[in-house]
Amino acid sequence: MRFFQKFSVFILVLLLTFIISSPAFTLELDIAEDLMEFTSKWELTLPEIELLRDPFADYRGTAEPEPEAPQAAAPAPQPAPVPPPDFNVQGVASRGEDRTVILIQDRGEIIMLGLGEAHNGYEFVNFENNYAYFFKGNRQFQLSPGGGS
Repeated sequence: MRFFQKFSVFILVLLLTFIISSPAFTLELDIAEDLMEFTSKWELTLPEIELLRDPFADYRGTAEPEPEAPQAAAPAPQPAPVPPPDFNVQGVASRGEDRTVILIQDRGEIIMLGLGEAHNGYEFVNFENNYAYFFKGNRQFQLSPGGGS
């Protein structure tokens, strides 16, 4: 047991002597050339190269400010509501499934409209169950003959 103690002390003294008395044997890293090769291969920016040279440096003073949060865009204007038609359906004439025509009265004038035709932007799209159906924009209107919507 005494032998192992003496041997351990001997090795410890030998290591300390080697480290303290011999600066020529200290580990010296020459990384400049390796760093330049690495940065040219990966095309690093100057701040990235500086960070590699000294990873423990305080770069908080040179950091770029964070971009401001984008401002909320103004809400898109809502389309004006489509008012109901200001004309009345006066009558309907059908000839089989081929053609349906309605007669509308607008400010005293009688106008005939076939399917798919429009008056003041209101497109006549169907006549069913005693109602004439019109579309304008994204709204549908139903008018009954002799009355309004």
